[in-house]
Amino acid sequence: MRNKIPLSKLTFGVICSCALGLAGNTSHGLLIDSFSGPFQSTSTTAIEAISNVKNVATSIVLGGQRDTLLDHTAGSFNETSFEINFDPGGTNTASPPPTGFYTHSNNPPNVEATMLFQWDGVDEATTPPAGTSLSLDTDGLGGVDITEGGTNLELAMIILEKDSVQLDFDFTIYDMDGDFATESLSLTTSISSSTRIPILLSDFTTTNPLLDLSDVGAITLFISSPSAAWDVTIDEINTSGLVPEPGTSAMFGLGIFGLAAYRRRKQNQIKG
Repeated sequence: MRNKIPLSKLTFGVICSCALGLAGNTSHGLLIDSFSGPFQSTSTTAIEAISNVKNVATSIVLGGQRDTLLDHTAGSFNETSFEINFDPGGTNTASPPPTGFYTHSNNPPNVEATMLFQWDGVDEATTPPAGTSLSLDTDGLGGVDITEGGTNLELAMIILEKDSVQLDFDFTIYDMDGDFATESLSLTTSISSSTRIPILLSDFTTTNPLLDLSDVGAITLFISSPSAAWDVTIDEINTSGLVPEPGTSAMFGLGIFGLAAYRRRKQNQIKG
């Protein structure tokens, strides 16, 4: 014999589902780098490290300057290169299309290289001498709240393309007190369309509870691979939060109202 569920309990279950079973989409938060702005590129066929610095509007790059260091570690006479916001027409003008991306290519068969990005404010000469390394100003961003009051929960990359070899991404966040934490992820499969790759911001504070994400002075990204000849294209790096699905806010309000009404009804039943 089937057990019958009282209507009051069934209603209570539905209300709980509306109030607590909330789904959400990610919302764009703080932009770290849209890889737009003036064309920026470096290439080398020799084993060397080359820095490249570009001043960019703060609406495009956090802190107004993008510092890069391409380190060609093996595979002499084979090219490693990167381009940011290159002009598909090949003219490489100073005013390329408004949407851009970072693309990195290591020509096979034996090129090994690493790539470093630094977002630490305007702290470098825009034309550093060839072969010079980058200095890191851990206070350069001046104390940015990358959580935007706790709204942003993730640090994310939008990857457009990646080949099948393993690629390692190490993000490091520094606060204004000198505390820092690094979180790493490895991607081992190919990507052929726009794919969002997130890291929870709470992972950084779990690694170092002293890290203050509301007072950030610098962010770095180090890309490497145990394999030669890796390629990747990144569209954007940003922080993001969760927002309710359309209509969910109304459902949540209805659920809370229903829970309160149900509780009052139960109390009245007890008193009666």
